[in-house]
Amino acid sequence: MLGLFKTKKKEPEPKERITLDNNYDSIFIRGRFNNLSDKENYEKFREGLIDRIEIYFPDKRNLISLEKRIILNDLFDEYDPRITGFLAYNKDSPDSILIPHMHRLPVYREKDFENGNLPRGLIHIGKIVNTPFRYLTNDELFSAGFFDRESNKHKAFTHEESLLKLSNNPRFKGISLDSTVSYYCIADYIANPGTRDVENIFNFIGKD
Repeated sequence: MLGLFKTKKKEPEPKERITLDNNYDSIFIRGRFNNLSDKENYEKFREGLIDRIEIYFPDKRNLISLEKRIILNDLFDEYDPRITGFLAYNKDSPDSILIPHMHRLPVYREKDFENGNLPRGLIHIGKIVNTPFRYLTNDELFSAGFFDRESNKHKAFTHEESLLKLSNNPRFKGISLDSTVSYYCIADYIANPGTRDVENIFNFIGKD
């Protein structure tokens, strides 16, 4: 009998959530500079990238901050195949719009980066969501590691429980439900990359 069952309408996303999805890769300039120490060339690369990103964030150019690496949250330092995303947050500028410097970034443990070691992996970022923490979805919280590791259930912590998990991490100091975060969805991960793979990334983003 037709008409007895109504399809539940999908709730529209809050206007505060900005998703860079299908056209994400097209944002990035594919050029490479033979000498990244050439400041003029590098600045052209950076400004061109910000020009493309600004389309998604009108009148917020001064808030766009480019990330060159992912430093693993100490809470989620061990590999777990259920973790397919990361949260990025700038404690020194909570309103910052954090965007990867390119679609593939090196991933470090904090001490490894400080000691100048190679990254533990390279990630290809398939989607970015820039949003107040309170508007992260349950799936995003779960995939970013906010769940009970001893449980087999696909159930994320609440937003309040997730904030509590972050409260002792100095890189998330001061974060609240209203803080702006970027969620990076991982499309691909290369563990223990070779020197050549890493150098190809550094040719784009530099080593600093």
